[in-house]
Amino acid sequence: MRSGKIDVKKLFDLSGRVVVLTGASGLLGTQYAIGLSQAGANVVLADIDYNRCNQLARDLQKKYGVDPLPVRVDITSKQSIKKMISQTIKKFSKIDVLVNNAVYPESKKERLVAFDKFPLLSWNKALAVNITSMFLSCQEVSRIMLRQKNGVIINVSSIYGLVAADQRIYGNS
Repeated sequence: MRSGKIDVKKLFDLSGRVVVLTGASGLLGTQYAIGLSQAGANVVLADIDYNRCNQLARDLQKKYGVDPLPVRVDITSKQSIKKMISQTIKKFSKIDVLVNNAVYPESKKERLVAFDKFPLLSWNKALAVNITSMFLSCQEVSRIMLRQKNGVIINVSSIYGLVAADQRIYGNS
């Protein structure tokens, strides 16, 4: 492989496609939004942090000439997800791709808590964001995709869902 910039647009073209991206303002979400925008997709930047999504939308529009839509969404709320989908359909009339990327942002303090003392509230929030939100988003978006007779759903997860973590790399946490 030669060094230098990779032109994502040459690798695949998503011009005119509408991609709903949850967790859009996070580290991975921002990178996914950039890559999708490079490929020509109009990305719905869905996150609880609307201000970061709005800034990202301006940056993507300016740099790639796409038409992103920033949307504030509480991914744990079915009503909030329905509102996000309604805003998307109102603007674009379709959803081609859903990328479930939102994750519970575990705090450093929570990472240091012993398992037997881990707060139930934090556990429930992590399940709501990391698992239930995927179910709710897939359920709502699949209705649109079934009517359209097409669509793609991508659920992002951790490799630690398949293999055990090497605890030695985490030190005392």
